[in-house]
Amino acid sequence: MTPCEKMGYKVGDKFKVLSSVEGFTEGQEIELYEDDGTDMPLFSGENNYHNHAGGNPGAYFPLSEVEKITSSASERQAKTNTITRLKAAHAARQAAEAEYQSALQALRDELGEGFKVEAVPAGPEPEEDMNDPANWREGDLVRCVEGYGNQFEAGRIYKLRADCSESWVSVEEDDEGDPNGLHASHFEFHSRPAR
Repeated sequence: MTPCEKMGYKVGDKFKVLSSVEGFTEGQEIELYEDDGTDMPLFSGENNYHNHAGGNPGAYFPLSEVEKITSSASERQAKTNTITRLKAAHAARQAAEAEYQSALQALRDELGEGFKVEAVPAGPEPEEDMNDPANWREGDLVRCVEGYGNQFEAGRIYKLRADCSESWVSVEEDDEGDPNGLHASHFEFHSRPAR
């Protein structure tokens, strides 16, 4: 594996420059242009000195001086808003069911003996909401949507080693082959293998 691959970086990924070196300026956004197998691959972006990226501005730049740009804050906020909406809908559904059961019992009490009051079946139970990490179980497969260092690569599938909490995912093996965990916002549900 190349140093880029070990860190979960791919050609086309965007990075923030951490220090002004090799013609790039601190805070500038650059793109991995070529993974040459070294820890100083070729990046493209406005450059004061070099045009190494296929004749366009770019330079060989140390991996230690860049930070990968992951999904934007607005994308993360949208995911959080969706999860919040789902939790609120779930709570509302539970409250409605409790109200229904209470009204049903009140009718039974009002009619007294001699009448049989049964609940109206609501149809099949809805499937579990797999957008909610609290429903992910040991053995489920999840896809990483936001990589983390050289331990979790975006797009890769991981197997859960334990039931998930609302905020934490524990996997059998990270990219280094070790049991590991990461915040659930870095993952999405992929599938539940037949047991």
